[in-house]
Amino acid sequence: MTDKPHTYVGLDMGGSQTRCLVAMAEGPRLRFVSCGSMPPLRWNDHDIRETQMTSKAVLEAVCEAEHEGGLTIYSAVVGVGGSQVRSNLVHTAVAVPRDRGIIDTRDVGKAIRKATGGTLGPNPAFLLSQDEANWQLDGLSAVRQEEIHSVFAADFGRSLVSVDPTERLGRVTSLQWVRSARVARVWPNKIAISVEERVPIAFLRIPSASSAYMIDSDGVILDVRMGGDGSLPVLTGIDAEMPIEDRLDRIRLFEDLVRAFGETDLAFGRSVSEVNLSDADNAVVLAMHGDEMVELQMGDRHLQHRLDVFLNYIDAWRSEFGPVASVDLRFEKQVALKPVQPKEGRG
Repeated sequence: MTDKPHTYVGLDMGGSQTRCLVAMAEGPRLRFVSCGSMPPLRWNDHDIRETQMTSKAVLEAVCEAEHEGGLTIYSAVVGVGGSQVRSNLVHTAVAVPRDRGIIDTRDVGKAIRKATGGTLGPNPAFLLSQDEANWQLDGLSAVRQEEIHSVFAADFGRSLVSVDPTERLGRVTSLQWVRSARVARVWPNKIAISVEERVPIAFLRIPSASSAYMIDSDGVILDVRMGGDGSLPVLTGIDAEMPIEDRLDRIRLFEDLVRAFGETDLAFGRSVSEVNLSDADNAVVLAMHGDEMVELQMGDRHLQHRLDVFLNYIDAWRSEFGPVASVDLRFEKQVALKPVQPKEGRG
């Protein structure tokens, strides 16, 4: 509101005076910085209808507050009162005890309660409800609208003024499928929420669980809410009890595998059926090559080179040994190969 951080400006266009008040936030309190006002004798109910007089009164009050506070005012919260004006801001003054002399959150709360639910009663124009017109929701696919509404359940039927966007943002981002979000109040009675959803990288099979899950690149385990495009493999070797650091180590290994397959003719999504990450030092991949399923023990390094070795020699191995069940590619300058069954005549 000014060229100095953490400052707040209020402009009161009342029936007797125009005041511009500047305060600075210090923790939960507001410290008075400066105030500009126009003398009462130059303001009355007749002059309020005169555009030039109104503009001049506001300018004088703002300039005085700027000069006293040594700052520049860019914007302000404005309250308008007087016998010709109907407003929920009328009759919302809160007296600060002289022995305290500092505005704190109690005073602000009293003023808000008087404006939204005091003697004038709550203004229906500011009430939040579940009606579609009260919501602007962007980015929802896996996240359900009713989940968002549940976060704001305590706010339904109350004024938008009482909604704390920061607190509600924390609760929105705690929803399982929400990676990040933005929450804003849109006056007079709308909530705008923009969501970045989590993107699953694989299905997750946990032996002790009765149903399947998904997992994203942050290692967050997700309920299955989408079928995917048929390109997601199955991951094993990760569960909810595993520390997040250990999960992330395995996720990084998985992502290295995806990149390694991406550099070959084997499209990862179409060729890889399952990746076992029980051992963080050895990714075991079940992949389709031709019309045969082969188990590849890839280790945790030189993944591109090891995959190239497999692709360069698999046809020769099949010619000599028949269908191949598994290949251990972790050894330097050699591989351990297991045929499906020994070729006839080779014992």
